[in-house]
Amino acid sequence: MEVDDRHRITLPKELRDSINLIKGEKLYVIPAGDSLILKKIPITPSESLRKILGEMDFNREARRKAEKWMLNQTSEK
Repeated sequence: MEVDDRHRITLPKELRDSINLIKGEKLYVIPAGDSLILKKIPITPSESLRKILGEMDFNREARRKAEKWMLNQTSEK
């Protein structure tokens, strides 16, 4: 990797794929001596759901029903 004139780096595709990094995800940088550690910032459940559902409307009532269904599924096991 190389730092460009604006001090950016591009992560190779193999590296991005190895941690399932997708466009728009956030990372934070931890300095460690002369090294840097990149960590993914966890996506909130609502953001994950929005990515899965896309443009589908997911209002409070739908969320309440989904949560109830999930609780029933969990308690049955």
